[in-house]
Formats: sequence, C-alpha cells, structure tokens
Amino acid sequence: MTDIKFARNYGLAPAAPFWLVWNEDGFMPRFKHPNLSSAEAEAARLASENPGTAFHVLGVLSTIATSAEIVGTRFDPMRDPPVPVGEIAAPPPPVEAFPVPAFLAEDDGQPF
Repeated sequence: MTDIKFARNYGLAPAAPFWLVWNEDGFMPRFKHPNLSSAEAEAARLASENPGTAFHVLGVLSTIATSAEIVGTRFDPMRDPPVPVGEIAAPPPPVEAFPVPAFLAEDDGQPF
C-alpha cells in the first residue's frame, strides 16, 4: 500500500471543515464557506438569480491527502553522482536530408 494518509470521520472533518455550493448544470463552486448558514444563504441567492435551477450545499466529511510519488528511475546522488554538463555526450548529428522541391519536375507553375 502507498503512503496514503486516511482518517475516517463520520461527521465533519476537523482538519478542514467547509461547505460548497454546487450546481449540476455547470455552476462551479467559487467559494469555501466556513459554516452551513453562509453556504445556504449563497445557495438561496444563486437560486433566486437562476429560476428553475437547483443549487446543492455540500459539506466536507473527510479529508484525504497523498504524498507525491516520483515514477521512473530514482536518482541517488551517492550512487550516481551528477555529471558536469561538459561531460555529457552530444547527440548524434541528424541524418542528412535532401531538399524537397516545391514544384514538380515539369514546372507548370502549380504547386504539387
């Protein structure tokens, strides 16, 4: 299992209690309300400005945080010391390309 820090809480999460006002039709939450009454007042205001549209008040039940994980080869400076820029091998030169004519061999003035 990874280093996921998870604390189950069957109520409001004490670490980050806040409320959001959300709408299924695309109104994204714009503000974290510190209490339920503030979120309900905002939902009522938005509903009055948008008749026929439902706004939901959502509360935080738990907070989950993960640690960043690096995918791929891990760099160990004790085992693989950094290489100075001057010692890095230059990439091989590109394969020589031939110029592509802009017009056909029978030049009638028309491109391709």
